[in-house]
Amino acid sequence: MSSAERYDRLSETIRAVLQAPTVDDVVRAIARSFRAAFGLWRVSIVRVLPDRRALIVAVWAVGEPALEPGTEIPIDLTERTAEIADDLSAGRALLLDPAAGGMGLVSDIYRREGIRAWLALPIMEDGQALAILNLASGDRDAFAAADLPFFRGLAAGISARVAELLRDGSRSVHPAGRDREEDEP
Repeated sequence: MSSAERYDRLSETIRAVLQAPTVDDVVRAIARSFRAAFGLWRVSIVRVLPDRRALIVAVWAVGEPALEPGTEIPIDLTERTAEIADDLSAGRALLLDPAAGGMGLVSDIYRREGIRAWLALPIMEDGQALAILNLASGDRDAFAAADLPFFRGLAAGISARVAELLRDGSRSVHPAGRDREEDEP
């Protein structure tokens, strides 16, 4: 995909997200836009909670996700997870390799599921990380450091809408979807 095509797709995705009535629709729009180009296996939004906890708010996945919406996750404070949490809290996007280990429960699950590339993008509100947009792929080379500015643009473009939906509790009662032949994202 050329640079111009990528930015057209980014603009289209941000427009779709701005019109999304629920957080589930947000993850579906992102999956629909970037699934093929980046080999996405999973798109999720995880709300940052006090006391180093997180709540899975919406998930789109190929197959059955191990962690469903509504699941609360403790963030184990190892040196590595504390560093990751600090980076995300400061608004820094991270490109992670779950195979490297040492990143707590989610990376352990991702590793078992064969996810090899994980991009974590903070959704910021008033200088604070309100949530994390996670993109994951089984292809280790799905994302590169050169992709970070592009995906930071996505996170920045959708932050206000996601924050509004999270404040309003606007999410449907069903997970955002799973990949089935008859059920495209």
